[in-house]
Amino acid sequence: MVMAALLSLMPILSTPASAYISVLLYHRFDEDRFPTTTTSSAQFEQHMEYLKSNGYTVLSLDQLAECVEGLRPVPEKGVVITIDDGFISEYDKAVPVLRKYNYPFSIFVFTNAIGKKNYLSWEQLRLMESLGGEAGCHTQTHPRLINLSGRLVEQEIMGSKATMEKNQGHKVKYFAYPYGLYD
Repeated sequence: MVMAALLSLMPILSTPASAYISVLLYHRFDEDRFPTTTTSSAQFEQHMEYLKSNGYTVLSLDQLAECVEGLRPVPEKGVVITIDDGFISEYDKAVPVLRKYNYPFSIFVFTNAIGKKNYLSWEQLRLMESLGGEAGCHTQTHPRLINLSGRLVEQEIMGSKATMEKNQGHKVKYFAYPYGLYD
């Protein structure tokens, strides 16, 4: 599995110093209860329209990996769209907008939440993938990995990968650290 810590900006070392790809990270949509991690549908639509109107190239994680590996040129205005946690609002609100613009995207889910209230189901996750999205691992229980022993970190990550692959029916290549914390 390719371990990818998603950062707000990812410099590409094999290209000119000024070349970079921005990684946009979203969490929830239209959920007033969590204002610091919520984006309104209207604002999200504006973000996607801005990318289109200003000539951005939206890349999948596979395309990003090709840029990092030097197999693909880094676009002048490259961006990757990611969404963390697997909330139902991501599926209901963000996916239709992403499909409207035909943008690739990735959703990172923690497997213990799948099928629970306010979270994506396995069926929705599979449908999302058929619509141009990609599902990635985000651990089993969404812990702060820096607070766990090596054995527990491995259980969280590899357990999540095994569960995802069993239920999705294919290899899962990407992982996002919960809270963006790693050591």
